[in-house]
Amino acid sequence: MIKIVPARVVARKIMANRNCLGVTGLATLSPAAGARLTKVALPEAAEARARFLNGGLFGVEGLSVLEEHLPQWVATLDPNIGARFEAARQVSAVTYFTEQRKLGALARAVDERLGQYDALVVPTVPITPPTLAEMADAKAYGHANMMMTRNTQPVNLLGLCAVTMPVALDAAAMPVGMQLIGRRHADTSVLAASAAFEQIRPWHDTYLDLERKRNTRAPDSR
Repeated sequence: MIKIVPARVVARKIMANRNCLGVTGLATLSPAAGARLTKVALPEAAEARARFLNGGLFGVEGLSVLEEHLPQWVATLDPNIGARFEAARQVSAVTYFTEQRKLGALARAVDERLGQYDALVVPTVPITPPTLAEMADAKAYGHANMMMTRNTQPVNLLGLCAVTMPVALDAAAMPVGMQLIGRRHADTSVLAASAAFEQIRPWHDTYLDLERKRNTRAPDSR
């Protein structure tokens, strides 16, 4: 039996916010299907994000690479990205290395705690992908960027491995992903869990079924 953990970034709530068509991935991962579900909190995910932002890791590391290898690109950056790189110039070396060390400690703690589970289950992206027109506003871009990476970025920061697969369609007909997360170097276990899920509910069949439901919806219900 596969022991699956829905993290307290509650999947059902986020999928409801996206007005999904069809069942959620967790409904398919039932005990009858050979999965044992256990709820667990993972506060380290939010803390890792906070360390990342406070240490300016994206801007410091990105700007360093650009200025060393592609200095001619700096002036051509998208304004939203350029602003994040410029802010990185204000991050001190002490702050950067302190947050890096703290991230390492968080990663070690999470890896040890996840050893008793086969996979952690969270939604991949909690919002519908925004349009380019919506991203013209810098404030809207900042909010969307934070939301788009909320559930995936901690996986990278904590040195975990993950696979994502589509499990539903939202009201905008965009795929909704379910992310299976494993401890460091647990790629084989995570891939085995995702393969088991795919056998139970192949996405091709799910997609066709959800497309039929979407096309039969009344216009005023979308």
